[in-house]
Amino acid sequence: MIALALAALLSASSPASSPGSAPDAVTAAVEKPVPDLGQRRAIVKVSSEDIRVFGPARKAAEIKQMLRLQGNPVKACYARALQQDPRASGRVTATFAIEPDGRTSHVELQAEGLDTTPTPDCLADLLQRVRFRPRKGRVVVQFPFEFESVPLRKGPAAPAERGIEI
Repeated sequence: MIALALAALLSASSPASSPGSAPDAVTAAVEKPVPDLGQRRAIVKVSSEDIRVFGPARKAAEIKQMLRLQGNPVKACYARALQQDPRASGRVTATFAIEPDGRTSHVELQAEGLDTTPTPDCLADLLQRVRFRPRKGRVVVQFPFEFESVPLRKGPAAPAERGIEI
């Protein structure tokens, strides 16, 4: 199933660039405020070993770095789920294409544990707006996000409790 989706994404045509866009600029999504989580902390993790890039034009490290810049909006997507259920957790695997002009396209999400929350739709919207540096060639990416809610501790937070670990 995933192989068929990847083949379709790799063969799809590139979208036209919009007028007025700066193709060499790296732009981030609009920051959304992170809602108050009370006595819990939202953690978003991505393991570099789990990122899959299909195509030679980009490296996993570049993609992870760009998505790291989206940290606060990604965390805000998850925080909305925590407002509904403070212990909501799970994994959302995003599959998307990065076009030669740096735009993302064909964003598809597979949610495990968060499928009844606003997190997947919010994340899909965010990923549609991310812009990468232009490169020759199109790639398809599978990018897994792990979402976890932990109680706040008194004293300094451990690195895993500081929030974004993308």
